[in-house]
Amino acid sequence: MLRLALLISLLCLPLPGPAQRGGRYRPPADLPCSRDQLTAFTGKAAAYSRDSRRMKLTVRTDWSTTESFVLRPPYRMLYKGEPFREEHWKRIEGEQGRLRPGVRVTVWACETGERALDWETPAETR
Repeated sequence: MLRLALLISLLCLPLPGPAQRGGRYRPPADLPCSRDQLTAFTGKAAAYSRDSRRMKLTVRTDWSTTESFVLRPPYRMLYKGEPFREEHWKRIEGEQGRLRPGVRVTVWACETGERALDWETPAETR
């Protein structure tokens, strides 16, 4: 009986992260790969830098792994699941190329090398 209660309570825990929609992750519609060729890495941005040529991002995932990415423009990005707009830079960066503390991100990674980022700031974390 105790095992059943524990199992039910674990199943009721919500999934973390900015891409969460109704308890499930929804990948960006414009990714050029199928879902069976796609991995999502969700967590806190542990290291970040950006200049005109590239963005470097290290994510400490919710599953206790550390993943690093180098992306080149144009960046495929979302903010809380919606299209990323110029004004969103001010929400995630304190100054250009430096993230605000506690910013979370989901990196959607296709096996083909395509990447998409979905950002979320601490005040909006669920």
